[in-house]
Amino acid sequence: MKILSFDLECNQPGAKIIELGWCIGDTNTRELIDIQSIIVNPKERLLPKIVEMTGITQKDVDNGVSSVAEAYLKMEEAAKKYGCLTTPIQWGAGDGFELRYQMLGTHNYIADRITNNQDSTLMWNFGGREIDVKAVYQSYQIAIGSKFKGGLMVATKALGLNFLGIPHRAKADATNTFLVYCELLARYRDTQSEQLKTSIATNRNLYQELKKSLKEAGALKKEISFILKPKEHLSPKDLFYTSNIDFDDSNIHKDKNLG
Repeated sequence: MKILSFDLECNQPGAKIIELGWCIGDTNTRELIDIQSIIVNPKERLLPKIVEMTGITQKDVDNGVSSVAEAYLKMEEAAKKYGCLTTPIQWGAGDGFELRYQMLGTHNYIADRITNNQDSTLMWNFGGREIDVKAVYQSYQIAIGSKFKGGLMVATKALGLNFLGIPHRAKADATNTFLVYCELLARYRDTQSEQLKTSIATNRNLYQELKKSLKEAGALKKEISFILKPKEHLSPKDLFYTSNIDFDDSNIHKDKNLG
């Protein structure tokens, strides 16, 4: 299944988007199909801390695309090209809301915009929600009794993965989010497979026990049948109501004391 993972890098304190990165991959094979990053001009000065953390410079953003919508449309085009699931994945729960808000001016999925000097309708085409891989990871860690706090790099290490690329760059974070998601899917599949094997083994044991019980019940039935054999032949009516018992009076002991 092809899925889109995306990530944002933002300036502070206003959280204006300065980079949109994505990774498109196959969750079955873990193949990385398309990895891209687009720098967006926030039309403001970058905070020095952001430059230090991301490595994105003021020159980079000054030469970036002029709008978040322009970056989004390129991502949407790539997702359509590879037939991605309409529900993308992300690390944490905020990037989808922030992208929609800065692109559309609202958290709704459709808003009128003027692009290329022509009236057009800019739409969000990825559905109403995203899969939060961080929440999936934390749920898994809780289930196995391990520590669940930490960021993306901590998660990759905890799952035995190597972090690819430069931390706090959008395409690297999107790529590692995809790989973490694939690893979690594989572990869930393995767990279900083991549960299925256990269930099959349990059912097999129950079946053997049932066969044994039925066999023993059959032997008991014969003993009861022998004990209950009547002195005289039963009438057809009696045979009808007692047809589940084997009646054979050929071996009945002729005991005068039985009346």
